[in-house]
Amino acid sequence: MMLSLKAAARCGTALVLSSVLTACALPGVGPRSISPSRMNYNDAISKSWDEQLLLNLVRVRYGESPLFVDITAINASMAASANAGVGLNFIDNGSRERINSVGVEVRDAPVISYNYLQGEAFAKHVLTPLTPSIIEPLTRSGWSAERLLLCCIETVNGIDNDVPDRDRFGRVADLMGELQTARLLRINSTADRRIVLTIRSMNPMAVELRHMLGLDPNEERFDLVDGVQHTPHSIAMQGRSVLAVFHGLGYAVEVPPGDTNKVVQLINSDGVEVDSRLLTSQLLRVQSGDKEPDTAQVKVNVRGHWFWIDDTDLNSKLTLSLLRMLLFIKSVDRPSYAPVITIPAQ
Repeated sequence: MMLSLKAAARCGTALVLSSVLTACALPGVGPRSISPSRMNYNDAISKSWDEQLLLNLVRVRYGESPLFVDITAINASMAASANAGVGLNFIDNGSRERINSVGVEVRDAPVISYNYLQGEAFAKHVLTPLTPSIIEPLTRSGWSAERLLLCCIETVNGIDNDVPDRDRFGRVADLMGELQTARLLRINSTADRRIVLTIRSMNPMAVELRHMLGLDPNEERFDLVDGVQHTPHSIAMQGRSVLAVFHGLGYAVEVPPGDTNKVVQLINSDGVEVDSRLLTSQLLRVQSGDKEPDTAQVKVNVRGHWFWIDDTDLNSKLTLSLLRMLLFIKSVDRPSYAPVITIPAQ
């Protein structure tokens, strides 16, 4: 039924005569959103990765199983619309009221997909030992041989990265790091796919390293092999799995005073408890407390306590970065699976 203007006025009806622009695309919104949205996603993903790493370190300290959840996809959509209108409101006394309206709406509606490691993927990704073929490209990328040995290697030429051999192993790692810094030690691959460690010096540190590893004192090039069998012409390294790396670094988590009976303790062969800092002081320190820290680079709240790595602790931040790099490297040959959880973010 149609009402005339006079009838509308008599009935006190609000009649809007409008010119409306609805769902109007705003030019340039898409391109302008790329830089800020990409950086925001980058920051959020990087922060969540560090938090997950720290959370799993705390979990293994408390004797719990770690869980690794991957972000498999982010589908972000940016929608923008604008509308404008003008109308008249007829009031019972015959007067008219003008109505203006303008609106702009911009919506970011990402869909985030997650997957967690399980079954064969978990075994290949987390339980398979690291090998010299992984160590070689990391040293060439600038990672310290000392940090790589202390984190990733279980034995080198029969010297264990554990009590009671830790002091000897630590000295081997320190010598390799010093010689690498002086550009006197290098690990590289050959055309026939061998990994070779070269010591280009006869200075006291190089002599000491050769002696500790039982190497030929007159040679410079030694095959770097995976395993425990070594000769005077080779260096045998047995790598840790990523899970073993987590367990080793888990001892760096400082335990709140009331939780000492809830965590895994470091015990030597005589059954005596050993200070866990013996294994981790050169690599990592995870502080704990009841108050949320102000200067943390990464922090998590677990069991009612805060655990964090301080932003000024460069050594610990580098080790956490290496841990993330190891997970990335091990994921390269992992088969892809459909996401198990897909969440539209509102």
